[in-house]
Amino acid sequence: MPLVAFGLAIGAFFIFGLAQFAEADSVGVDFENPPCSLEVIHNQDGWTSSGAAGSGCGVYDHAVSSSFSTPTFGSQSLRISNAVTSGCFGDMTFAKPLVNAVGETGAGAGSFPIGTLQKQFVMEFDVTSAVPVAEQPGLFMSISPDRGDGSRMSYLGFADSPTGIRINFFDVQGTGNPANFVETVLGTFARDQIHRIKLVFEPRDGASNDIVGVCVNGVLEHVGTSWENYYRFDSEASAEQNVRATRTVIFRTGGTAVPAHAGKGYLIDNLSLLSATPPAPAENTVVVHHHDLAMSFADVISDPSKWFFYNDETDVIDTTLGSFVTGPSAPPLGVGSAHISVTGTERRNLATFQFGGIKLEDITELA
Repeated sequence: MPLVAFGLAIGAFFIFGLAQFAEADSVGVDFENPPCSLEVIHNQDGWTSSGAAGSGCGVYDHAVSSSFSTPTFGSQSLRISNAVTSGCFGDMTFAKPLVNAVGETGAGAGSFPIGTLQKQFVMEFDVTSAVPVAEQPGLFMSISPDRGDGSRMSYLGFADSPTGIRINFFDVQGTGNPANFVETVLGTFARDQIHRIKLVFEPRDGASNDIVGVCVNGVLEHVGTSWENYYRFDSEASAEQNVRATRTVIFRTGGTAVPAHAGKGYLIDNLSLLSATPPAPAENTVVVHHHDLAMSFADVISDPSKWFFYNDETDVIDTTLGSFVTGPSAPPLGVGSAHISVTGTERRNLATFQFGGIKLEDITELA
C-alpha cells in the first residue's frame, strides 16, 4: 500500500476563532465585583447555587471568596470544598447558562430553553488549591458540562493527593447496560500553581461517536468520548432515554464529606463557556484525531485509515517519535498539532496508508 507521510501540523479536533462560528454564543466571568458579590453566588448574574443558599440537600461550602487573592485571579474567585456533600445534583453550583445549547439533533432539553442548537461546547477555567503549601486529604470536586439539572455529558474530577492535584476524566465506552464508565488519569499537577483547563465537546448524531478533548496548561492530555451512551443504553438514565443538551457547567461536591476543609478547598477563576457550530472543512480535508493513531503495525494492517509516527531510517512504527500538542499559535484546523522533533539526519514522519490505490498523478495538491 502506498504510504503518505506529512511533516506539517494536523488538527487534533475542531476549535476555530469565535468570528468564524455560526450563531456563536459565549459567557465569561472572573468573579470580580460586579457582577459577583462575596459569599453565595446563587441568583447572581444567571448563576444558581441553591444548596449553598440553604435551599437544597445540604448547605454546601461553595462561595465567592476574597481570602485567597492572587495576581492572576484578582481579588475574588469561586471557592469550593467538599466540607458538605450530598447525592443531589440540581442544588449544586451552576454557571450562567448559554443562550444556545449544544447537542445532537433531538437532544433533550428538559424544562430548559435550548435556543439554536449548536455542535460544539468549549469550557475553560483556571484552578488551584486554596492551601498551596499542604495536601487537603480527601478534597475532591467534579466539574462537568451540563444542561442545568445534573444531566452531565462529560466529567472532570479534581482530587488533592500527597503529590498534587490529580485530575481524572470519565467517559462512557460501549453500549452496555449498566454503562461502562472508564476513568483516564490526566496527570497530577502542582497544587501551588494555577492550571488552565480546557474541555472541548463535539456531539455527533448517532451513538458512540461524540468527541471530547481535554487540555491542561496548553497540552492536549486526552481525547475520548462523552456520556451519550449512558443516556442511550443504561436503564438508570430515566424514561427520557435520549442524550442531553449542554448549556452550562455544574460544580459538584459528592461522596465523602470532609468538614475540616470548610473555608478552604479549590479556587476557580477566569471561566468562559462557548457554544458554536464550526464551519465544515474544505472538500477532501483530513482532520486527524488523537484516537486515530495506530499503536503497532498490526493496527495499521487491520485499519489502513489509521495514522502513525514512522521512523523512515529503520522502517518501524514508533509511537514515541511524536505527540499531539496544543498550538503553536492558532492552527488552521483544530486546537493542536502533531509535534515531531528531529536532529541531524534523522527522518521522522506522521504517515497513513489510507490513500492506497490513488495514483500520484491524481493528487493535485498537498496543503
